[in-house]
Amino acid sequence: RKNIFFYIFFLNFYKKYSDFFFFIERKKYSFLKNSKFKNVIDIGSNKFQTYQLMKKLNHNLLITCFDPFLENKSNKKNFKKIALGNFKGKKKIYMPYFKNTNLDSLNSFKLENINEYLDKYLKNTNIKIKQKKINVNKLDNYKLNSDFIKIDAEGFELEILKGSFKHIKKSYPIILIEKNYNFRKIKDCLKKLNYDAFKILGEKFVINRDYHEQDIFFLNKKSKFHKKLIINTWNILHWKKINNLIYFIFFGSGIPTLLYPAST
Repeated sequence: RKNIFFYIFFLNFYKKYSDFFFFIERKKYSFLKNSKFKNVIDIGSNKFQTYQLMKKLNHNLLITCFDPFLENKSNKKNFKKIALGNFKGKKKIYMPYFKNTNLDSLNSFKLENINEYLDKYLKNTNIKIKQKKINVNKLDNYKLNSDFIKIDAEGFELEILKGSFKHIKKSYPIILIEKNYNFRKIKDCLKKLNYDAFKILGEKFVINRDYHEQDIFFLNKKSKFHKKLIINTWNILHWKKINNLIYFIFFGSGIPTLLYPAST
């Protein structure tokens, strides 16, 4: 039970004072400092933590937020209180509660997604699951442009992508998706749209072959940012071999940790 109280306290603190955690998350979004980024779509905005972070990195960004539980007190047109998916209509969402507190970061259309998290991190806590029908729409039904899309939808990412094909083919944005049990299907879905997986390296990207990270970036060669932000991995490996050879000649066996060019 101590874990659940700490979980609620920490999560509320993080959401209310997200600026204190800027140094942790900024690495993931550092590429947005590039002034050529204009339009961003934040799917699964929760309490605007990521929105605030991205604005701090680049205050000129136009960020459209989607979340079915969004608190749009300022009544901004780019804050949309609706869930995204692969259809327009209503769908049942599952909401975990501890006493009267909704663990809203875990709200999901996929009950198995919630149960998997609870079994892993909050086992043997008195969590009740409530249900509610909410409005769903497709991203394709909105007239929006995007350079970057962040999707954090607690297991519903694949359905969101399927409702975004027209938009993606129009804009070819960089896409960030939280890895989950459905990741292979997500990867295959984006592969059909000629997207490859990448990971962040500084303010650029390098091909991702191991998928160890929790958050995976996807880029399309047709993206206007592809050539500018992609690091040539062949050059990295080439320089590593040269550096290791030099080290071997002068110092003998052993493979050091060496610096190599970050871009071509």
